[in-house]
Amino acid sequence: MRAASSHQIIRSIKLRYVVVIALLSLSVGFDVSAVDSYGLKILPFPGTKLAEELPYVENFPDSLSRHQAVQAYLFDLYSMGYLAASFDSLHYATARRTAYLNQGKVYKWAQIDASEVDEGVLSRIGFRAKLYQNKLFNHLQLQGLQESILEYYENNGHPFAVVRLDDVKFDNEKISASLIVNTNRLYLIDSIEIVGDANISPVYLHSYLGIKTGDVYNERLVGEISSRIKELAFLRERKPAQVRFTDKSATLLLNLTGKKASRFTGMIGFLPKSKATSKLIVTGEAQLKLL
Repeated sequence: MRAASSHQIIRSIKLRYVVVIALLSLSVGFDVSAVDSYGLKILPFPGTKLAEELPYVENFPDSLSRHQAVQAYLFDLYSMGYLAASFDSLHYATARRTAYLNQGKVYKWAQIDASEVDEGVLSRIGFRAKLYQNKLFNHLQLQGLQESILEYYENNGHPFAVVRLDDVKFDNEKISASLIVNTNRLYLIDSIEIVGDANISPVYLHSYLGIKTGDVYNERLVGEISSRIKELAFLRERKPAQVRFTDKSATLLLNLTGKKASRFTGMIGFLPKSKATSKLIVTGEAQLKLL
């Protein structure tokens, strides 16, 4: 998603874009009839054998729980490299289900080519190419890699970054792919706008929240706004903060209202402004009890 040149885009705080390659997907139906106990038996598809037999629960209180267990079984196999695993047929006998599993072959990484991704970013997130060379394919590991890259860019001015795999190839149960990152536009914080009746200075909020004009957009800090506001005895959020993105900047929209406070706590101190001057900076917080 990119910010349109002629529109302002308002995006909720927790919006995230995580692009994960879905190599395979499966949908298995389930019944909703009222029965006291629901059984499950997983067997190899006729004419095949299971290279890996995973433990599973055989009795469930309802059909939904059983359905979820079947799906979880498949995802466990995917995480072990069995990307083609599927239940090729289901057999019902009253409240019992027999699921015939075609496990398929195990897939490994040949390599992930990350040469197009900034080396500094890869180093910061702990990427190691050898972890994707002749290792079992694990979709959770791949998802974690993509999310780590996205998180870095979201906290460094690129909230609309996209991570994807390109040039995906299968060769004798080995997978190779190229890792691609589209950072999209760099966003800077423009200002804080207060919506509501709270009588508080935006300058104070910039300082308190650690989000100042001209800073690069940082989703982690923006995501902490609600919890930080709750720590203030004299302010309350009427609804979660929002961000308005224009062509080049981001404006924080805080819907705040004042609340009565009978007590403030804290402390005050002095810090040198710099080594070259004797001037001091007053810092800290005060304690006040209102009667």
